[in-house]
Amino acid sequence: MDIDQFVRERKPNWTRLATLLNEFEITTEWDMGHERVKEMVTLYRQACTDLNQARSYTANPELLDTLNQITGRAYRLVYSEGGRTTLRESVWHFISVSIPETFQKESKYVIFALLPFLAGALFGFVAVKVDPMNAEAFIADDFFSASPKERVKEIESADSERIDSSGKALQFGAMLYTNNIRVTFLAFAAGALTFIG
Repeated sequence: MDIDQFVRERKPNWTRLATLLNEFEITTEWDMGHERVKEMVTLYRQACTDLNQARSYTANPELLDTLNQITGRAYRLVYSEGGRTTLRESVWHFISVSIPETFQKESKYVIFALLPFLAGALFGFVAVKVDPMNAEAFIADDFFSASPKERVKEIESADSERIDSSGKALQFGAMLYTNNIRVTFLAFAAGALTFIG
């Protein structure tokens, strides 16, 4: 094995690892970002392999000391407990930092997604303001069959719809849960489909 060639080929990786370690020591894992942390761990593993190879082929104290020092520093950072955050800290960081940063970074896409919603709401509002009868074209007929007050009176007076036994209560509860789960899945699927574009 040619040690000089070995050093020439691997030294850029050691230099990069040292740079990442210097950055990591003065910042947090969050600020480093997933990709750089992943790169640091990969380079650390490669440096450990290089150290083992160097020990097998040379007794050069300068080379071995350099590799020992860099792998030792990386080991302390990669496996230290101090760099880890609690679940509460992670959730708080996600809410207070990650979401606002992502929103700012992707704000133009959020605005593009918001515009059709606002346009539809404005169109519906203007159409109903101009002619209240237009509301029937936008909203299901069930909402126009009676006022909420009349509908409650109708339900309370009708024996078929009145919940007056545990059996009816269980049946209504099951229907309610099933409907809510169905709506949740539909909303999730509709939201997921928006990413196709």
